[in-house]
Amino acid sequence: MTYRWGIVGTGRIAVAMVEGIRDAGGAVDVIASSSPERASAFAFEHDIPTSVSPHSAASHTAVDAVYIATTNNLHHPLAIEALQAGKAVLCEKPVALNVAQTTEMIEAAKANDTFLMEAMWMVFQPYWRVVDQWLDQIGEVRWVQSDFGFPADFLPDDRLLDPALGGGS
Repeated sequence: MTYRWGIVGTGRIAVAMVEGIRDAGGAVDVIASSSPERASAFAFEHDIPTSVSPHSAASHTAVDAVYIATTNNLHHPLAIEALQAGKAVLCEKPVALNVAQTTEMIEAAKANDTFLMEAMWMVFQPYWRVVDQWLDQIGEVRWVQSDFGFPADFLPDDRLLDPALGGGS
């Protein structure tokens, strides 16, 4: 069985996900965007049969799972819709804007017996096998500190800095 995906959002990460899903043997059958023009253009460029609005992706019958690649402020409502529709959800980071939203998403996944995961791909990299071997040699780890970040130009109007879109530190 081929796992069928719907992707909500048409940015850079959506392009990478189309390639990754297909490389893994899955199919991308639906692309969603708040702009019908962007959705249609993305669908044409990436050979995706259906383009829809973001809220239609969650309930689309051609979809087993939804990948949410929108601005951060939309992660929570779109994930809740998909989870309530019984769709597995892989959500770009951050999974939500706060603990209350995250808790609600987890509860929706449990209530609908479906999968929810934040898209932290780093843990799937092959080097983690080596890290696991090191940890076996070290013994019990009692504390870990980790940071995630990336260099970005200071563009005041960019989504990365806009608190209304879930941007900022």
